[in-house]
Amino acid sequence: MAVDLRTRYFTTMQAAEFLGVRRQAVYQMIESGRLVPQIITPIGRLFVRAELQRVKRLREQRQQKRRPVRTPVP
Repeated sequence: MAVDLRTRYFTTMQAAEFLGVRRQAVYQMIESGRLVPQIITPIGRLFVRAELQRVKRLREQRQQKRRPVRTPVP
């Protein structure tokens, strides 16, 4: 029985699309250790959905902390 890897794993380009960043940002996350590929092949890296969701959650939390609270103008 063959396992369809396309439903379990994301390529670097798909990971970038999922996270809403450019491919270069994904490579920078890998270099810094914030994003860990599940499989490294000669062709490229593959990521599992849970790892991408974890990184996306962290990015969203960090962005919420940076956003200044705007007070309404009377």
